[in-house]
Amino acid sequence: MRVRSRFVSRLLLFVMFTLMAAVVIPVASAPQASAEVTNCATVTTISSAECLALVALYDSTNGAGWTTSTNWKQDDPCAWQGVTCAGAQVTILWLNNNNLVGAIPTEIGNLTNLTTLNLGSNALSGPIPSSIGLLTNLANLYLGSNALSGPIPSSIDGLTNLTYLALADNALSGPIPSQIGLLTGLTYLGLANNNLSGPIPSEIGLLTNLTNLNLFNNDLSGAIPTEIGNLTGLTYLGLHRNALSGTIPSQIGLLTGLTGLFLGNNQLSGPIPSQIGLLTNLTNLFLSDNVLSGEIPSSIGLLTNLTALRLNPNGCLWASNFLVTAFVTSAIDTAGTNGAALNDACKPPPVVCGALCEGVTVLEGPNECGVVKVQVPSGLMGLLDLSVPVSVDTNRVVFDALLPSDGIISFTYPDGFGPVFTFGATLINGGYGGNYTSTVTILAPTTAPAAGCEPATETETADTETETAETETADTAVAAAVAAPVLAFTGTGSGLTQLALAITGAGALMMTVSRRRR
Repeated sequence: MRVRSRFVSRLLLFVMFTLMAAVVIPVASAPQASAEVTNCATVTTISSAECLALVALYDSTNGAGWTTSTNWKQDDPCAWQGVTCAGAQVTILWLNNNNLVGAIPTEIGNLTNLTTLNLGSNALSGPIPSSIGLLTNLANLYLGSNALSGPIPSSIDGLTNLTYLALADNALSGPIPSQIGLLTGLTYLGLANNNLSGPIPSEIGLLTNLTNLNLFNNDLSGAIPTEIGNLTGLTYLGLHRNALSGTIPSQIGLLTGLTGLFLGNNQLSGPIPSQIGLLTNLTNLFLSDNVLSGEIPSSIGLLTNLTALRLNPNGCLWASNFLVTAFVTSAIDTAGTNGAALNDACKPPPVVCGALCEGVTVLEGPNECGVVKVQVPSGLMGLLDLSVPVSVDTNRVVFDALLPSDGIISFTYPDGFGPVFTFGATLINGGYGGNYTSTVTILAPTTAPAAGCEPATETETADTETETAETETADTAVAAAVAAPVLAFTGTGSGLTQLALAITGAGALMMTVSRRRR
């Protein structure tokens, strides 16, 4: 019995091992995954050239160390992680934030059917290969947030179908190539946080489809090109943290769709242009850390959508109107330092250069040679009659006041001859919470100057460097006057309003501001 029992036990053990082997052996003999691609000539889903380009990218950027490399170097490249194919062509390569380390291989230029290349947020280094310019179908190029160095290749001019170019947050150096202006389909250009130097090329003004221009935190120098005014579709302009110099161009006022304007931390000088008041969609305006000087234009009060305004530190800014001071130091002063930017000591004493009539004084600040400001007390609404001798030399006259509800501004030539002048007018309505609505019409020349009260006799301006002809008294001037165009305005309501009269020419004019007589 004991022998039989041992036999039965051994038989059971044999049966158990046999069953286990039957289970294990099939697993061990399961087919292996496809072998790595060693010869792209055998690949049929895409061209051999595209396959070789992908393999070169994998090898040069330590593909074995990628965060995700599913199926890479297996038999079907269209199944590789981040690769999208259409019609047996690679159209999208999306490998952002995937721990790619190394250089972009020149073979990348063989992926000529790409519409989107995203290698952003990796650890790529070395230059952007010039072969990138061969990707003529590319619409979106993302290489930002890497450690790429060297210049932006001029071959970028081949990417004429680009709409989105993101090269920010690298170590790129050298100038912005002028060829950038050929990429006229761009809506986004991001070159911020690099080591780019030299001027902003004027060709940037050819990119009229741009909505977002990011050039901040580089070493760009020179003036802001006036061609920037061509970019009327911009909503964001970031030029801060560079070494830009010169004045803020008046053409900035053409960018009426801007919500963010960042010009701080540069070396910009001169006044804040009055055209800044045309940017009524602005929510953020940063002008601090420059050397701007002069009067803050009252038109800044028209920026009623502002949530943040930075003016401090700067050169020597001042405000002649308490409403301007109140505005720039209100809740929009998010840093609470705009008041420190204002320095009344910089405010020049007014120089009477025209007349004093019914409480209305015509002033010219010595640092605003040729710019005449007509300042009118609010109590004179609709009571204005004024004649003023004005010396003009390619400058402007600014009528900044509570306007009469119905009036005329006319010009005559007091010297008895008619030098060539051109006239234009821009009325900015309803500033500082007012609801003044008005129209300005340039009328035909009159045969006689509009009537006004008798002005004071001639007073010299503070600008001693420019010689001006002596201005005759009003009686002599009216007798010898030759008529010039008339600007008429009508309106209702109230509110501090600015009427900017653009006068181009040289010589003496008689400006008359009066109520319209019915």
